[in-house]
Amino acid sequence: MKKLFFLKPLPLIFFAAMCANADVVSSGKWSENSTWSEASAPITSSSNPYTDLSFASSGITLEVDSNQYADRIQLGSAADTTIAIDSGASLTLFGYDAKENSNGGPYYYISASDPLSKLTITGDGELVLSRTNETRFQMGQIVWDVNVTCTTGSFYLLGNTQGGLSSLTINKTANFANKQANYGNWKVILNSGANVTSGFLICGGSMEMAAGATYNIAGGANLSNATLNGTMVISSFRNYQTERMAAKISGTTVFGETASFTTTSTDSRARVLFNGNVTSNAAKNAINIAGTAFLNNYVVMNLNSSNAIKTGSASGQGDSTFYIVDYSTPKVGESYVDTFAASTATINLGANNDFGSLVFYDGSVLNLSTNGYNSTIGKIELYSGSGAYTINISNLTDFTLKINSLENINLEDDGAGNMLATDIFIFDEDDFKSNAYLIADTTNGGWWINATSEIPEPAEIAAIFGALALGLACCRKRK
Repeated sequence: MKKLFFLKPLPLIFFAAMCANADVVSSGKWSENSTWSEASAPITSSSNPYTDLSFASSGITLEVDSNQYADRIQLGSAADTTIAIDSGASLTLFGYDAKENSNGGPYYYISASDPLSKLTITGDGELVLSRTNETRFQMGQIVWDVNVTCTTGSFYLLGNTQGGLSSLTINKTANFANKQANYGNWKVILNSGANVTSGFLICGGSMEMAAGATYNIAGGANLSNATLNGTMVISSFRNYQTERMAAKISGTTVFGETASFTTTSTDSRARVLFNGNVTSNAAKNAINIAGTAFLNNYVVMNLNSSNAIKTGSASGQGDSTFYIVDYSTPKVGESYVDTFAASTATINLGANNDFGSLVFYDGSVLNLSTNGYNSTIGKIELYSGSGAYTINISNLTDFTLKINSLENINLEDDGAGNMLATDIFIFDEDDFKSNAYLIADTTNGGWWINATSEIPEPAEIAAIFGALALGLACCRKRK
């Protein structure tokens, strides 16, 4: 019996230790006592929030059936947790533990010890994030299947130190009250029906935006590794130290067939800076830039659809201006200075595309692979009067690439009466480099940029062959 006496309490002691720091121990409503480790449902208010909302195990669903308040949610290593907010109810997070962080931050809305810990907040109610200072999500797989309102300062998804594994999925409305949204190196997913509003956007990890999703941005955007199939509108620009632009697009970015990307500010600082590897499958004029478009150093533009980008007040891409300029704002002394330098940019055509004007900074290079598609360039301009540029053309089919104006193109005669462009070079399939021939289009105007000198018209070819045949006939008769 002594043996039984000492063994029997052990499971109870172990259970009590396991649940000592666990608040929610079973699925149920907030108002039900059985949901809580203390067997008593907490009563909260804005002045008396629940400090640290945590869960005993994976698979628990907490139903918020009335307005409740908490400082933060502690996921720990719980694998899968759900908070369901009923219609008419709200859960407000203040983003800090007043007892532990009374003297400062960092402050967290959600704390976790594992980036793979999943939290789904769902329902027809509302999640409110309420703090005037910087507040963060630490890490995890977070799903917002609920309307979210942020009455906050800057919103941060930071603290993920384990290989960029954390993600935020947004299915409904998220309103950041025009404050900065910094998604750090998280993966951000906007599913169809998502409607997000924020101030300046920083997305250093990746963003996936489905068709039917919208994102309205005030204050500019810094996008990296984005796949955009929804609607993004940027109504202003960033004007802070090294971030002065309407949008900076970096990493590997794809504008899908249903993408709509618009900047509306015409301010000279409202540039769109293309960096990294950019692919456009978007519809005509779907990428609508009210300011200027800069092709920064080493950018690769893969244009797989026709004339998707328009800039300024142009009616389409064929009237638009593209700057082959590397723009940055480094710190010089105590100030951040607008700096323009040479850029080496690459454009690969996967469809017919036209360009109104290509503006080159001194020493800039454009590598243009036409791949047999048709393209017309309105003119070449020189930034601030600089005079040296290079266009390298590969995979060219003669009589597919035209330029309307020869101004700012250096020319010479090849000795046989043909015009050569000494700033424009053609590479053949063996990478042999030669100057481009410029051949007048006497029918439609402009000049063809060709790899070879002018080829006779079909009627002329027929006449030549006819004369040749007649000559051979005469020779036979003489014999």
